[in-house]
Amino acid sequence: MRASLMGDARRRLRITLLLLATVVACQDGGKLPGTSSPEYRDAVSAFYLGLAALQTSQDGFAEEQLIKVTQLAPGEPAAWADLGLLAMRRQELIRIGIKQGLIPLQDE
Repeated sequence: MRASLMGDARRRLRITLLLLATVVACQDGGKLPGTSSPEYRDAVSAFYLGLAALQTSQDGFAEEQLIKVTQLAPGEPAAWADLGLLAMRRQELIRIGIKQGLIPLQDE
């Protein structure tokens, strides 16, 4: 029975990830700063700092930098994807999915 519950949770997680990826991919591009602007330079710098922090398990700093990217360039899907990976690492994805209404609560 426990294996069945784990399978259901994994299936819901996969569906949630697919939905999140679809939502990000289907957006109209969002706002991206011009490549010669200071905002672009700041977004690129924050992205690579966040990516390096993510790869070295500095989750707090990674989150800070990736959120900065989403504020400077909300149409950049890589920052959103990395925030999703961070949420998965922290096992927060289901909680976030429930909070955003992507995963319905089931009555037990």
